[in-house]
Amino acid sequence: MKTFTLSVLDRVVILNILPAEGNMVTLLALRQLKESVVFSEFENSKLDVKIEDGNLFWNKEKEENKDVEVSDTMLTVIQNALKKMDAEGKLTEQMVDTYQKFID
Repeated sequence: MKTFTLSVLDRVVILNILPAEGNMVTLLALRQLKESVVFSEFENSKLDVKIEDGNLFWNKEKEENKDVEVSDTMLTVIQNALKKMDAEGKLTEQMVDTYQKFID
């Protein structure tokens, strides 16, 4: 297990890049990872999270990082997803910091 300090944006990126399919080991790891990075009702309220026109907004002044433990399986899933997006030219500027945390 490794601990990563994730920003709100890192957590959003991770939730958006995770695969929907995989073998049982991967799916169980995905479930655990999602539970670790998803926002609680308290966080949603505190950050004043809103979705407008398909975009997610939050109060950046109230943003706090979160330490998340990531297993080797979860790390491999995240890295594979980021590498695949990189190879396909589908990374966005918002993903750069997350990519550097998990790949570099």
